[in-house]
Amino acid sequence: AFAVLSWRKNTVNILLSRSLAQANAALAEKQVELERLAWHDGLTGLCNRTEFMRRANQELLRALRHEHPTSFLLFDLDHFKQVNDHYGHPTGDAVLCHVAHLLAHGVRTTDLVARLGGEEFIVLLPQTGLEAALQCAEKLRLAVQNQPLDTEAHGLLPITVSGGLVEVPPGVGADMTAAYAAIDRALYRAKSAGRNQVEVG
Repeated sequence: AFAVLSWRKNTVNILLSRSLAQANAALAEKQVELERLAWHDGLTGLCNRTEFMRRANQELLRALRHEHPTSFLLFDLDHFKQVNDHYGHPTGDAVLCHVAHLLAHGVRTTDLVARLGGEEFIVLLPQTGLEAALQCAEKLRLAVQNQPLDTEAHGLLPITVSGGLVEVPPGVGADMTAAYAAIDRALYRAKSAGRNQVEVG
């Protein structure tokens, strides 16, 4: 009888520690997911504004220490409001996801693409000077222009983006707020000049 009791107690202990381990694993998984959501954009899966600003400021400090140039690209979808008005928000969301995918797959693994909100995307290009950044910006602009979104209901939807570009030269201590103000002005010029082009700030 004692052997049976002891066996039963052992079995209960094993089962309890197993279910505890499972609960802990599930909790850890939830924690990882929550952290991911905290710094990802829910729609596109890209990095969000808060996380981008944090990582960009880190990169600018590193660039200052090592005297590397750093470049930023800011893209805004042209006439995006019309897409939402004509085709509805689900199609608008599909357009945003399509552009996010093209941008994320058109850069190096060391670069960082984020959705700032609305139809605005930003790209961090570490250790990249003006010439290389301009080439990258043009490549991305053309990728969007040349790959319209294929929708079931409306066929091929052409999309274009306007872009602003700014380089923070080596040894210049800039923070993300100043860099963003400069690319935002460049983007505004690209919009004013007729859209679907990149202006340098």
